[in-house]
Amino acid sequence: MDNILKRISWRENENAIEIGFEFYLDLLERRIKDESVSLVQELRKFFDEELGIQLRETQVRGLMHKDASAFIEYVNGVTGENFNPVSEYWKAQGIEKFSEWRQRWMLLRRQEAVDLRDEPISKADGPDKAQALMRKTITVNRIVRDNALSRFLKSLYESRCQVCAYTFRVPGGKRYAETHHIRPLGNPHNGIDKENNMIVLCPLHHAMFDYGVIAVLPEKFTLLSIDDTINGIGKPLSLRKHTILRESLEYHLETIYGKVGCY
Repeated sequence: MDNILKRISWRENENAIEIGFEFYLDLLERRIKDESVSLVQELRKFFDEELGIQLRETQVRGLMHKDASAFIEYVNGVTGENFNPVSEYWKAQGIEKFSEWRQRWMLLRRQEAVDLRDEPISKADGPDKAQALMRKTITVNRIVRDNALSRFLKSLYESRCQVCAYTFRVPGGKRYAETHHIRPLGNPHNGIDKENNMIVLCPLHHAMFDYGVIAVLPEKFTLLSIDDTINGIGKPLSLRKHTILRESLEYHLETIYGKVGCY
């Protein structure tokens, strides 16, 4: 079988396999639980509507082929292990075995793509050749997931803001939304680039979070604001299969919310 990656153009979304695979695992779980779901039709619809990639039924079936598929190659590239994407195989294994595999897969998948650490490095052009602390990036043999993670979260919420549910379409018909790191990345905040530190927002609410105009109450996941004219105060954040770190919400509330120029 030819490599499916060579027969399908993924240029519209270079992370399509990663995002599509996570959706396929959701479908597999539903099938194992005896829900009536068409793997081919649902996966084909997902690639079309969420990733902008139109696949033939034969191409979708190829993703689920037990001997060679892009899903198998993707899992092997992350874990070095073989993966059987056939639903009948997992149905025979049972939901407990599938859940165990998926939990282990998620742990491996979430390993850092890069490890940043501070090392003292000699500054050769310094007048006194003093030691200067410089940032060194150590690349790990893992798939970089930042764009894929952002797109995956947007697909969960259909590119709708988790605060107001607003979205809009850009030329070409795709919906637009942005992902926000609740505890920002980099110095001085040093937040993590994982889904439990991220939410999907419209541009307006993204800016409001960045500038500390709004926050989410960690105990109730409800909206707070320093501006009482803003709509939605006291209403809960939309959450779908998406766990948010309480620590990130607490950090944003204590360090960024209501503070001028802290970002």
